[in-house]
Amino acid sequence: MPAGTASAVTLRFVVVAATVVLAATTCSANEAPGDAAPRAGGATAVAWSCPTGVEACPEFGGARMAVYRGSKAGTDAPLLFWDPGGPGLAAPTAEDVWLYLPAWADRYRVAHVVEPWEFAARDFDCREWLEGEARALTPDTCASSDRVVTATSLRALDRSTWGPITAAYLQSFGAVRTADALAGSGLQPRIVFESPAPPRSTTLTTLAGERSRLAVESALNSPAPCEDDACVAERKQLLRRLLGGEVRGVTPDQAAMGILAAAADPRANADFFDQLWRDEEFERRSTANALRVAALGQSLRWASGKPQPALIGYLNGMCGTYSFGEFVGDSADSVHEVLASRLLDSLWASCRAWPTRAERPRTLNARSLLVINEADPIVSRRLQLEWRAVLGASLARVLTFARSGHGKAPRKVEREVRGFLAEGQ
Repeated sequence: MPAGTASAVTLRFVVVAATVVLAATTCSANEAPGDAAPRAGGATAVAWSCPTGVEACPEFGGARMAVYRGSKAGTDAPLLFWDPGGPGLAAPTAEDVWLYLPAWADRYRVAHVVEPWEFAARDFDCREWLEGEARALTPDTCASSDRVVTATSLRALDRSTWGPITAAYLQSFGAVRTADALAGSGLQPRIVFESPAPPRSTTLTTLAGERSRLAVESALNSPAPCEDDACVAERKQLLRRLLGGEVRGVTPDQAAMGILAAAADPRANADFFDQLWRDEEFERRSTANALRVAALGQSLRWASGKPQPALIGYLNGMCGTYSFGEFVGDSADSVHEVLASRLLDSLWASCRAWPTRAERPRTLNARSLLVINEADPIVSRRLQLEWRAVLGASLARVLTFARSGHGKAPRKVEREVRGFLAEGQ
């Protein structure tokens, strides 16, 4: 177990897709849609259909795709492969997809991989493990939730009637998995990395530490920064009490994941933080704000307590991508280190169910553009910039912008992105 962590807690991790915060709401259903009795082989069947208005939903190399056509894309428009890094992000309808995609993508046909836990069989043993059922845990318990994007599926898409793939738009954790697949495919589309999760060389402890630091900074400055040191101290003390289980109605792990969820999109959750800091009855109450913190911390579980498919998807990406490193905090009094410790406890408890993928590093030779969000609340600027060493000579240049949230870049950088896609510079 990583140094500096406490006993394992049940994981209720917050997933933030590249373009939409999934943790802002909870599902009111008592059961996950599509739940069924286990089939032979230990899996459950999940009903799935192609979203409304989507051009096609072909399958290539075991990967289900959704193909969209931009309003400015003709019949011979080039193909853009988009990986927003979900995970658990269902394929949007044709009407909604452009809420997530930048305006420059409107000239393309866009292929997007639908996460397999949206349409395929889900591993029943893995779900039981996540639900806390007693069972013999092995590194293969959750192995069937395998790589989403593969070199085989990309080559098949490239050779299809929709191909060839001329460009790729990779965000968040999609940058890691699709970069790996492209490196092994032999394909060389021009690639835009935008607000990427860090490369494989990063450890889970580093990622958790940076994520927690950003979350605490975001929370303390929402909806507006304090005007004096006393205010900062009061806010930190409240966060410590939440994380320490001192507030009735909120468990420490719910508090940790709730803080991470709310801080991921401070603009959307400005009212939440405003009420949180203003509530003078926080000590005694078991009402609105406590329940909201708890709800945010459970946002990847149905009301019945069962994990949503996105939880398995998220862990598959995290546990199968990054290794643990040693976590040594500088100060027991640091709020973000307490948060990081709880997050690492959760990952440590669940990553044991995933096999370690021993893969040799591959060189990505495709011409690439790195677009960094310096105000990203999920992945720090430092971790995003680690891609420079990975991309090496294939990196054309680095663009930066600053926007609260973990989403697409503003229009002001679009001219430069268009120029890169046209000229490779």
